[in-house]
Amino acid sequence: MSVHRILTEDIGAKARKRVKAHGLEYLGGRGCSKPYQSINALKKSLVKAWNKIPQEVIDRAVDDFPKRLQKCIDAGGGHFENK
Repeated sequence: MSVHRILTEDIGAKARKRVKAHGLEYLGGRGCSKPYQSINALKKSLVKAWNKIPQEVIDRAVDDFPKRLQKCIDAGGGHFENK
């Protein structure tokens, strides 16, 4: 199973847009763009991709986290859409 599929499995199109907006496409798209022969090679690629995520993308994800956490709590831990 690919990292991209794990990151986006069982979520709707709007949620996939948010995954991309928060920079996680760097991990799925850049860190896992090919099959790896070992877990260590995959880890190395993911760390390299993680280190290329611009700081402003990380800042935006951190800033959005409290709002998203509250929406999750309000939804009783179930699915929710960011409005």
